[in-house]
Amino acid sequence: PSDLDVLFKFATIASKIRDLEGAISALERMLLVDPDLPRVRLELGVLYYRLGSYEVARSYFEMTLKSASLPPDVKSRAEQFLAESEKRLTRSRFSGEI
Repeated sequence: PSDLDVLFKFATIASKIRDLEGAISALERMLLVDPDLPRVRLELGVLYYRLGSYEVARSYFEMTLKSASLPPDVKSRAEQFLAESEKRLTRSRFSGEI
């Protein structure tokens, strides 16, 4: 369970076969081994987003963006998914007059 490469491969395969909970579990174990993995936090956010858990996804995207060792591609994806999560969490308001 402490081999990060094996855990990441498992998470990738689980995600591809739509076992999102299994992928989430593997990625969360990775963070227990090494909590400073912004790409893993991003992938966790994406998986929670795909599950429709937008609040949890948003928290992972925010944590990703606070990382000191944030690669530019990870930052860009996290910002995009954060914006989409915010849209999903915002209640729409509709008003009009006749």
